[in-house]
Amino acid sequence: MSSFKNAMKSVQKSHKERSQPSFRSDLGHLEKKRDYKVRANDRAKKEKALKKLRLKAAERNPNEFTRKMIVTKLKDGVHQCRELKGVTDPDQIKLIQSQDKRYVEYRRVLEAKKAQRLKDNLHLIQDGQRATHTFFVDTKKEAREFNLAERLNTHPALLDRAYNRLTNEQLSEMDLASTMPDPRLLAEAMVAKEEAYKELGRRERREKQLQVAREKLEVKNHLMEKKAKKVLVKKETKNRAAVYKWESRRKR
Repeated sequence: MSSFKNAMKSVQKSHKERSQPSFRSDLGHLEKKRDYKVRANDRAKKEKALKKLRLKAAERNPNEFTRKMIVTKLKDGVHQCRELKGVTDPDQIKLIQSQDKRYVEYRRVLEAKKAQRLKDNLHLIQDGQRATHTFFVDTKKEAREFNLAERLNTHPALLDRAYNRLTNEQLSEMDLASTMPDPRLLAEAMVAKEEAYKELGRRERREKQLQVAREKLEVKNHLMEKKAKKVLVKKETKNRAAVYKWESRRKR
């Protein structure tokens, strides 16, 4: 029975919604069902958001407190943060900065370990930084007749490879026709390799940024010591912390 109803729907006449009658044209566009659905969905979305806010307000903890409750103010409808002066003493600021420095160092170590794991999985070959292999011979004649492929016992086409260089015996034992990779899988592997190198670059840049942030926090921590006399040598930049020359003090 249901199949018969579905078949009848395919041949039945499609009823179109009427437009605004001419004598009511001064009232504007006549709302169709698609217009109503957009308006109804928007209303339902707003009601759902209000319901969540009411639930959050009902379950609010009256004893909850955050520092931004007293350091923010509303200006032109936007919350702006203002730092309170005299709330924390220098010792407390120094303690907070030391904790921040430890956290930054913790994050830097994590990024360094992740980058090292990526380096271990990838054969990192950079232009200008490739490893060299030096062969020594006894006479100049041997140097002129030196055959690198014969010395390494490999095919001349594999001399440029710094890793996974097969020997002639291994090549003779292999069935090259059956070991040719699928072009689609090879393309996917190249894309994955490029993504891995990009991730490695991001990890190294992140580690460098964290290192600079740690150095800047360390300099600020040293500047909290009022008794120490210092001279600014280099100003702080985006990629480097400020450099100060401190007065040498004799330790008792």
